[in-house]
Amino acid sequence: MRNSRGYIAGAAFTALVAVMAFIIGLVIASNINFFQGKNVQESFAQENILHSVSGITEPRKNPFTPIAKEILPTVVNISAERVVKVRSPFFDFPFEEFFGGIPREFERKSQSLGSGIVFSKDGYILTNNHVIEGADKIIITFSDNTTFTDEEVEVVGTDPRTDVAVLKIKAKKNLRFARLGDSDKIEIGDWAIAFGNPFGFNQTMTVGVISAKGRTQVPLIHGPTYQDFIQTDAAINSGNSGGPLVNIDGEIIGINSAIASPSGGNVGIGFAIPINLAKSIANQLIKKGKITRGWLGVAPQELTPEIAKGFGLKDTRGVLIAKVISDSPADKGGLEDGDIIIKFDAKQVEDLSKFRFMVAEAEPGKRVKIAIIRNGKERKITVKIGKMSGDEEIAKKGNNEKGWLGLTVADMDPGSKETGVTVKKAESKSSADNAGIEAEDIIKRIGNIFIRDSRDYEKAKKVYEESSHITFQIKKPDGYIIFLAVEQ
Repeated sequence: MRNSRGYIAGAAFTALVAVMAFIIGLVIASNINFFQGKNVQESFAQENILHSVSGITEPRKNPFTPIAKEILPTVVNISAERVVKVRSPFFDFPFEEFFGGIPREFERKSQSLGSGIVFSKDGYILTNNHVIEGADKIIITFSDNTTFTDEEVEVVGTDPRTDVAVLKIKAKKNLRFARLGDSDKIEIGDWAIAFGNPFGFNQTMTVGVISAKGRTQVPLIHGPTYQDFIQTDAAINSGNSGGPLVNIDGEIIGINSAIASPSGGNVGIGFAIPINLAKSIANQLIKKGKITRGWLGVAPQELTPEIAKGFGLKDTRGVLIAKVISDSPADKGGLEDGDIIIKFDAKQVEDLSKFRFMVAEAEPGKRVKIAIIRNGKERKITVKIGKMSGDEEIAKKGNNEKGWLGLTVADMDPGSKETGVTVKKAESKSSADNAGIEAEDIIKRIGNIFIRDSRDYEKAKKVYEESSHITFQIKKPDGYIIFLAVEQ
């Protein structure tokens, strides 16, 4: 009996071992097949990848290559030369006292580099005003080293308030030109491709995206007053100014204008003038030789959350009138200090920058309905838009056309209490320059004619254009007033 039980226990143990061995074998077998299967799949995938790569007969081109081929031949290098007067450090005491005959000032040439874009077959070029401002000589160079200079380059007109300038070259054949796009259609995140001549490295292309739209109040040395910048992280550096910003379709969407940088070099914050704004300015300069803007005659102020709350407003849309200029269109139309303009010509006023553009784009003489909030109540007023005067209205036509006595002048800024005309430029070695008249001087009187604005200046010009000697009363930037004798 005892042997029988031992036999049964042994058999059971053997059977149990056999079952366990079978199960372990299945597990091992399944693991082997699993890993083998995975390796086979990976090998198959790798073979397919290698096969597909080896099957490529031509290198794949990125989308920027054809854009470069289209745009680069239309991008030009602009070299602007200026004669700058520098005061001699040895003129003052004690050097002049002991040595005498020391020249008060001497001249040196200054050169700046920028870029431009050809936008018509007959040679019109868009660039920045600050690239060519005050230039005595402009040299245009193409990608094939074709050069235009002197009488071959005409300054069609400039607009300092938007930093736009238009040049025209006298080419003997039709030129390749870039296609102008629609900057109103761009979106943040779109590709942005910048072209130009940074630091003199011609035909440079950089790629980024549209970082922001409608940038305003950017503190720039050269302005402009009217700002609606496109912001991009495409590398823009010194020398890129005036070059094009292009979309992925090869269309110009902006004119590179400035950067924000603590070091002076690119840090990924560049600004371009929207092409729609540049087109509008260019068309006026080409057709009329000047820019005509609407004028309301108010000193507008940004509507901050604190001010809006103080006036009991729900949001900050609109602008606050800080001051109405006496006898201006706004004054005649009934606008008052403290009014809040919320609509202009049936369009919502979003902020100060947009408001300035709305007024500037209004046609002089047009009667515009303005919705305001006064004493907490909404009212509607109709104002006849005036015509803005100032330097934007005096086109610097043709750099070979010298103004009277070598002077380029402009009316004082609207709202200024100062009378006279301001000197924008006195041509080097001209009659005015030789007499000591300089840029930023204010002409108060010519001969016996008191100068209040450009109309008086034109009157004086007609009266004295045949005179050999003319006296000018000049107010210097430091406020000092002197008389100067100008010899024609």
